[in-house]
This record gives sequence, C-alpha cells and structure tokens, in this order.
Amino acid sequence: MKTYTFYCDPGHGWLKVEKKELIELGIADNISHCSYSKGEFAYLEEDCDVAIFLRAKGLLIDDKMSHEFKYKSQHTNRSSRIRNYPSYTPPIQEPKKVKTYYYVNTDTRDIDNKQIGVHCTDTINREFCIGVNHSGTKESVKEATRIAKIIAKALNNEKPQAF
Repeated sequence: MKTYTFYCDPGHGWLKVEKKELIELGIADNISHCSYSKGEFAYLEEDCDVAIFLRAKGLLIDDKMSHEFKYKSQHTNRSSRIRNYPSYTPPIQEPKKVKTYYYVNTDTRDIDNKQIGVHCTDTINREFCIGVNHSGTKESVKEATRIAKIIAKALNNEKPQAF
C-alpha cells in the first residue's frame, strides 16, 4: 500500500495526492477550491477533501479510517508554504479515445426486401454506405460483401487483401 504525506501547520492540514490518482478514482471534479495544487500534486484540505479521497479509496467507512491507510506526517510551527500554492482546480482531462471497429452489414434491403447494397457500420452505430452496390444476384451480393470486408479491414488498420 502506498504511503502518503500529511502536511500540517498550527491551523490546518493537507494530504499530498497525485492529481492522476484523483482522476483514476473519478473524484477530480469533487475536490474543493479549499485544497491546493502544485505541479502534479493536489494538497487536499483535511476537513472535507481528504474524506472524499479516503472514501473513494475505500479507506474511510462510516467515518472510521481503515488501518490500511499509511501516511507520514510533517508538521511545521510556522504557516505552511502550501497556503501560498494556487487553489485546486480540476485538471483538464483528455477525452477517452474509443476504438472504432468497422464491420460489414450485408443485409441492406430495399422497400421490396430485395438486398441492394452492402453497408459498413461502426461500433458507435453510425452506418454509412461504402459505395458497394450490386444487382441483387447471389454472385453480386457475394462480390459486394467481399469488397466491403476489404474496405472494413482497411478502416480497421488491418492488412486488407487485394481486390
């Protein structure tokens, strides 16, 4: 288990935590402006924000701290330099990248239920025509599907076969 540092002066205390850990726990937006920030670290104020962090870690249950929580304390008799750090603001988070996988939907039909084309659909459920239409015969459906699969593989950065 990780050991944290708790800093305190005669009037207040702060727990030093990596900002990325707040993001991983999903609480980065829940920390108040009463906490401070410097570089990659947040200094969580002792009255509310430390409890938010410990609950998210499963180390504070019914206001009782788990014995698994390890920390060392650093006390100063002067005003802590942490008070001069900027107030905490949630870090700007990169949007999560979603892998889009394209696959072939060969069951595209017209109003008379005749298969007329092959579409590609992605994993975000956006359907688009890839320009492979056919006459509706079994052979043309098979050929259109083969071409659509090649295009889908190329969109998925897989090694496509030649036409």
